[in-house]
Amino acid sequence: MLKRIAALGLLLLAGVAALAAPQARHIITPQPRTPRRATLDPASFKDPETRKAYQVARDKPVLLEKMACYCGCMGSVEDHTSNLECFADNHGQGCALCRRIALEAAEMDARGIPADKIKREIDNRYAK
Repeated sequence: MLKRIAALGLLLLAGVAALAAPQARHIITPQPRTPRRATLDPASFKDPETRKAYQVARDKPVLLEKMACYCGCMGSVEDHTSNLECFADNHGQGCALCRRIALEAAEMDARGIPADKIKREIDNRYAK
């Protein structure tokens, strides 16, 4: 009986340790397309945040093609290869995460943070 209790205690400790251990994150590597897809016209969107995100895509394509998108569009039927491609179709209009990644990347870029550090920060915030 004592051996069973000890064994159960060890299993419980192992389970708690596994839950407390840092989980591996799935970092996505963007694969910029050549030639780069054109983004949609920001003026065609009424929502201010959406318009701003599409404007960032138009103004900073090199930055956004270095960012992964963590909403799932890079591994789905959209077949996007980077956050930039979320704005080459209407996907960015309906996806708050795509817009957030673009706007946060642009804000960090405006503060002079290099693209590799911006990508690392975006990955840290959104990789699962």
